[in-house]
Amino acid sequence: MARSTVTANNYSRSAAITPSDTVSLAAVCDAILVAAAGNISAVDVAGGSITITSAPVGILPLNLSRVNATGTTATVYALYFA
Repeated sequence: MARSTVTANNYSRSAAITPSDTVSLAAVCDAILVAAAGNISAVDVAGGSITITSAPVGILPLNLSRVNATGTTATVYALYFA
């Protein structure tokens, strides 16, 4: 089976994420772009907590509703298909 490559070109728009422990994203993202490596603390669409330690620069296909300020050191952007 051929492996497809996901790039920023697969997404139609992006938005900077300001991490917050209380404010959700305007819309659930289809993925996040990690622009500066670091830790990510987030909430997924089901309300579960996600912690990624030492997230590398690149695209992570995660559907997130919020990126928490507490525990997040990475610089991240929300990516959307439409």
